[in-house]
Amino acid sequence: MADSNDSFSVDMEKIHLGGKEHLIRTGCGSVSVIVYGDQDKPALITYPDLALNHVSCFQGLFFCPEAASLLLHNFCIYHISPPGHELGAAAICPEDPLPSVDDLADQIIEVLNFFGLGAVMCMGVTAGAYILTLFALKYRERVLGLILVSPLCKAPSWSEWFYNKLMSNLLYFYGMCGLLKECLLQRYFSKEVRGSAGVPESDIVQACKRLLDERQAINVFRFLQAINRRPDITEGLKRLRCRTLIFVGDSSPFHSEALHMTSKLDRRFSALVEVQACGSMVTEEQPHAMLIPMEFFLMGYGLYRPCHFSDSPRSPLSPSCISPELLSPESMGLKLKPIKTRVSLEDRMMMELHSQGKTVENITECLKGTPLDKHIIAAIKALHALGCELRIISDANQLYIETILEHHGVLGCFSQIDTNPTFVDEEGRLRIFPFHDLNSTPHGCKLCPPNMCKGLVIDQIKASVSDSGKKRFIYLGDGSGDYCPSLKLGESDFVMPRKKYPLWKHICGNPMLIKAKVHEWSTGEEQERILLHLIDTIAIEDNVKSANASQSNSSD
Repeated sequence: MADSNDSFSVDMEKIHLGGKEHLIRTGCGSVSVIVYGDQDKPALITYPDLALNHVSCFQGLFFCPEAASLLLHNFCIYHISPPGHELGAAAICPEDPLPSVDDLADQIIEVLNFFGLGAVMCMGVTAGAYILTLFALKYRERVLGLILVSPLCKAPSWSEWFYNKLMSNLLYFYGMCGLLKECLLQRYFSKEVRGSAGVPESDIVQACKRLLDERQAINVFRFLQAINRRPDITEGLKRLRCRTLIFVGDSSPFHSEALHMTSKLDRRFSALVEVQACGSMVTEEQPHAMLIPMEFFLMGYGLYRPCHFSDSPRSPLSPSCISPELLSPESMGLKLKPIKTRVSLEDRMMMELHSQGKTVENITECLKGTPLDKHIIAAIKALHALGCELRIISDANQLYIETILEHHGVLGCFSQIDTNPTFVDEEGRLRIFPFHDLNSTPHGCKLCPPNMCKGLVIDQIKASVSDSGKKRFIYLGDGSGDYCPSLKLGESDFVMPRKKYPLWKHICGNPMLIKAKVHEWSTGEEQERILLHLIDTIAIEDNVKSANASQSNSSD
């Protein structure tokens, strides 16, 4: 740690769940920094949105096991709070000069100097994304890359300026009142998770409300004043040469701002990820949508997720087996949408792997290292032994799924796998193509990506079994693409969403639309237990129906 007469640190390790708080005195006031991880690793600094700190803005992302393993394996995390936004912060003296956005950006360089850090990776949300982008423009040699969530780059529009003035007046006269919190929640979250008269608020919204109660109104007011007076930095973006990954929810009030910012960045060094059915705070509302783009982005720096953590159903290809030079800055000039363009992105990645000498055999060996929970394996084998028909409907691809299932000895348990097809072309490249032909008539479902509507597959399965008698469905899923097929299920069917994943959030946000019985799960052990219980339940109900039918026939 660098020595400084103007800085001091206070150890708050017991309070911050393994992190250590440092209160650093800077030229425009003290700033709190929570440090997690090994300080010998490269640094990742975070900066939250208005009225938030690392707990309320980044906890969802870091509580996602796959994302946490990716980030904590490669970085020491430095969570910077805006002045007075840290946990337990006292009110800042009203007579203290109001900081400008330049002052806040300059605070960051003082933080870096205090810890003796060189160039750092930056992650910011909305107002925090603006501060970090401004910092990158002012101190280009100190920034490795930017991961920005629903960022700002222009001066406030008239509507935003008016909205911010309304919040400023509420803060000044009424403090952290209920109306102010509603304004902030609209800024952060989509309508689906905020709830309505008939739908309760989600857990993340309720938790955010509780954390907002702890904010000092004067401290939030000061940050809001700085953000509402921010200058337009669009012109400077053209000179930005660090790689930039932008996430934005398609329901974010700053969606158009993120698109504008992306259009001004050098497309050789930038990528945009639009997340469906999500507000501004993707880190909290849909953190899992950030995983694959971040993995690809960080591979360009030679950083990867450790193989023994690679248990995500979305990311079977372990980055640790991919050469780090494969993602050049030029390869990030894509408009990435994890739901809408995942197949084309993966196909491009396979072509890039081939150009670097990686064979299909290399990829297959890598896939064999993908773990599969022992309880899930046991459940698959048990259901197959009981005579259940098992099918997979997945937006992954044929090679990934078949290789992993065969390696774990359960491929033969499945009667059919509906997924994006793969084949090896004449040059030995693995190619991935969409399940639905994009050149033919679109499937027409607004809930699903163009390449695959799982609900349409469910309809086709239902039609194929109608002649052989009614069958009951148990549907397991976790992604946004699993919502459409869940809507196709009937009252005698079951849907099993993975808790806190997008499907679960969609169902919680619109419970009246789901006819099937809902059984949520979190672990492989829970999944196995629930599945076997449901099979027992179905067997008992069917036996009762058969007995009643026999009794009725006897009476006749």
